[in-house]
Amino acid sequence: MTEKEEFEQKKKILLQSRAKYAQLSREQEAVFRERRSIRDRIRGKLGRVRKLKQERDQLTAEVKKVKVERDKQNVQLKGKLDVKREADKKQKEVLAESGIKDGPIRIKLQIHALEKKLETEVMAFSNEQQMRKKIKELKDRFKEIEQLGTVFHQTEEVRKDFREVRRTAEELHEKVQVVAAESQHKHNDITHLFEELDTLREQEKPLIEKEQQLKTAIATAKRELDEIEARVNELAKLFKEEEEKSFQQIAREKTAEVKEKLSKRKKLTTEDILAFQAMKE
Repeated sequence: MTEKEEFEQKKKILLQSRAKYAQLSREQEAVFRERRSIRDRIRGKLGRVRKLKQERDQLTAEVKKVKVERDKQNVQLKGKLDVKREADKKQKEVLAESGIKDGPIRIKLQIHALEKKLETEVMAFSNEQQMRKKIKELKDRFKEIEQLGTVFHQTEEVRKDFREVRRTAEELHEKVQVVAAESQHKHNDITHLFEELDTLREQEKPLIEKEQQLKTAIATAKRELDEIEARVNELAKLFKEEEEKSFQQIAREKTAEVKEKLSKRKKLTTEDILAFQAMKE
């Protein structure tokens, strides 16, 4: 193969090598963009996981704190329950000793209902007399119970105190349930995000492999391209020098003709002038 044939062949190969290198570069850029998109999504989800973990841990700490308060309240409630039972027992004993079955509140309600009935209803005189007698009996009984007012008052205060402690304990228990449920919800979200992260990482794996393969292929293509370009430039320089030599030879011949024409005082053409100038340069 002559150098001229090699030059023509190498120029074709150079074009193919450049096209191959450009194509590999485009593929690498496409893979990089796709992988970067996945990495951005992974970073976003990891940020969400960190935030949810922080929120979940705060909720878990709150649950522990509220549980301690609830347990203390339950201990207090148990003590109040014992006091209430004792007060109820004492009140029953007092009522049993007095022969009174109903408490003052119930008797007072009965008196109020009967008095209202007398004021609003029309009835026979005998019935009215019986009702007034009943009211008098209830009032007498109420006076007897009033003498036991201290016991009833103490019992009611104990019951009121018990109800307040129980209400607080129930509120704390409900708060534990609500906060614990919210903490569990955050944990479930975290678990779901980890599943999504696993899926994204599986999608990223072949892209990493493809990117590495393209990196190797591009390095090889670039090396081949550089070698071919170097040889083409070498051959191009060689042929340029040969063309230059050929041009100079022609110029010298034309210059000789120009000099002869000048010596014979013949008219010079434009080609003669250009050849003469080229020789001077």
